[in-house]
Amino acid sequence: MRRRGILSLALAAGVLAAQDRPHVGFVYPAGAKAGETIVVVIGGQYLEGTSNFNFTGIDIPGRVYSFTRDLDPRTVGQLKNRKEILEARFTNASDAERPQIERQLAQVLQQLAYEEKMPEDPDYARYLRAMQPKKQPNAQLTDRVRLEITVPSNASPGRHELRLGTAVGMSEPLAFWIGDLPEAREREPNDFPGQAVAVSNLPAVLSGQILPGDVDSWRIPAKKGQTLVFAVQARSLVPYLADAVPGWFQAVITLTDARGKEVGYADRFRNNPEPVLVVKIPAEGDYVLQIRDSIYRGREDFVYRISAGELPFVTGIFPMGGAARGRTAVELTGVNLPQPRAVIDLAANELGPVILTNFSALLPNPILFHAEALPECAASRGNLAPASAQALALPVIVNGRVEQPGKPVYFKFQGKAGEELIAETYARRLGSPMDTALKLMDPNGRVLATNDDWSDPMAGLQTHYADSFLRCKLPLDGEYLLALRDVQDHAGEAFAYRLRLSPPRPDYRLRLAPSSVKVRRGNTVALDVLLSRIDDFAGPVTLFLSNAPAGFVLGGAELRSRERNQRITLSAPLNPQTNLLNLDVWGAAVLDGKPVVRRALPAEDMMQAFAYRHFVPSEEFIVALAPRAPAFLAVDQEPGQTARLIPGSNLSLGIRFPGTPAGRRFPVVNLNFELDQPPPGISVAQVVQGDPTNAPRLVLKADPYSAKPGQCGNLIVKAFTVPRPSTNTNARPGNPSLLGVLPAVSFEVVAP
Repeated sequence: MRRRGILSLALAAGVLAAQDRPHVGFVYPAGAKAGETIVVVIGGQYLEGTSNFNFTGIDIPGRVYSFTRDLDPRTVGQLKNRKEILEARFTNASDAERPQIERQLAQVLQQLAYEEKMPEDPDYARYLRAMQPKKQPNAQLTDRVRLEITVPSNASPGRHELRLGTAVGMSEPLAFWIGDLPEAREREPNDFPGQAVAVSNLPAVLSGQILPGDVDSWRIPAKKGQTLVFAVQARSLVPYLADAVPGWFQAVITLTDARGKEVGYADRFRNNPEPVLVVKIPAEGDYVLQIRDSIYRGREDFVYRISAGELPFVTGIFPMGGAARGRTAVELTGVNLPQPRAVIDLAANELGPVILTNFSALLPNPILFHAEALPECAASRGNLAPASAQALALPVIVNGRVEQPGKPVYFKFQGKAGEELIAETYARRLGSPMDTALKLMDPNGRVLATNDDWSDPMAGLQTHYADSFLRCKLPLDGEYLLALRDVQDHAGEAFAYRLRLSPPRPDYRLRLAPSSVKVRRGNTVALDVLLSRIDDFAGPVTLFLSNAPAGFVLGGAELRSRERNQRITLSAPLNPQTNLLNLDVWGAAVLDGKPVVRRALPAEDMMQAFAYRHFVPSEEFIVALAPRAPAFLAVDQEPGQTARLIPGSNLSLGIRFPGTPAGRRFPVVNLNFELDQPPPGISVAQVVQGDPTNAPRLVLKADPYSAKPGQCGNLIVKAFTVPRPSTNTNARPGNPSLLGVLPAVSFEVVAP
């Protein structure tokens, strides 16, 4: 009896493990004014049973207002037909059959009760009915959760992250903005200027959604001579769409006067797909602002916010970077700016791009600043030919602008044979429209290395990697020449760059995905780590938890592989005192003889346009804890021990039952094991089932051809319970049930 109980409990654990993480696809409105009480609609998938929500950095009181589901007419018809069939069966059923029919009928009635109802407003209801035939089915957006929230009046303005929680876990985050400006929300129908939603005063934030073929119109009062800014947030609210091309809502905005004459148009801001329209108003009166998708697509996750008014808008700073720890004076470019200069005071612990948000309290216009520790200099004018190249003393950061279209700029420096040199540009990663290219020439004029585009895996929101990077070992003593140009032969004040010339400076950066997980007490969950080895840093990185309660353990925490994507596990203790934790994962390594610690930034692995994947950073790593699992397993491997695999050979690993007290018999269950995303050449060769006195064993195989000595990393092992064969030959075989993930197994392929 005990054995059967263990097996049935394990199967129940598998049901929970197989359920899907809640997914949020959009938040509307995607922001609110401080002090405002609103109802927020979140659309997504697997949101049934939403019981809580979480905002980063702020406590916003509220409640889950309702749950509905967007059911298409065919599904509604099928449910109603099913209801009628069950009601007829119930009438003629026996007393023994009726409880089961009642349960089935209750499920159907519950699904019908979830149906999204038409709004009471007749104009809006008529508009939605007209839109219904144009909508395309999208399973990722069928569920609707409504939250009623009250934003505290003293809430700090800026971006926050909103997540929903169900019994299965926490969703990924989406942006929610809190500001000081009045908020206006669209009212449909508003496709035409005569239906435009009136905005009484500017500045204000205009919020809406674009449905298929939809155009939203807003009536704006303006005075002659005003310089109005209309800054759109769309992609920054929903960064990537997995099932749409180009992978985001591509907004277009136009401004027309009372006669319908266009006075402004924007479909982007430089290389950012979010448009910014700056217009000097020619005459006093009402103007109509319209927003749509560039090719008239639309659906519920085409959400936007437009910051509109005579607002300060910073288009750029120069230089685009400076001291990581210290003060840097910068020039500001833009419109409606109170001053042309600013001082940036940083105390950054890491080098690289830093987001600055303090230029405007009204406009969500973050500026990127490149924090550095090298000496800096300004690019000289007139270095447009090799003969007039600017002399540099290395290492150095050069701040410059391309001032003449089609003209490279040249730099020269003294090098010695055998020295290694890194040349790297920061332009597009900092918001500059410049598309850089580098060419390095030796003292004899021979081209040693060139580079145009180089991808930075840490730039999760970049889709066109236009910065340059080259590494070269210098062959001779003498004077070297470096040419830098814009590939598209553009020039101007906006085309700024930062050029790093230095020996290699090995370093690393980390991302951790997903940014929220649910794990049963005593069980394990797999995580993805993106490790960027800067300037070919080759040393190991050891991961650790900085603020976790006792008993939380990272499996496979030593990262030795040169692969960017690596997998680890997080195991939870049996009795933590809370159900929700915000954990921090850090990396530790030795750089130039000194220990260096870097935070693994939480991130979401997002798909763009059916194919491309990006690690998009978020603010928190949230762990939700479920009740204790009835059964859990681990490989019998000591902490820090590595499983050594020989090509062409097998390796047998014992399986432990950590919850089984010493001296007690092993549970008897049929087990199967599977490698999740196995590395090349490594597979499960055999599973040896256990008995009451012997634990089961997992046998791994290293292929003699594809498993290479030196290959290393972590194996993620998934355990399944397999139903025992039935003595009834007519019975259908049962399906395996996922029991859980084992703590990561560190491995290395070694030579015979």
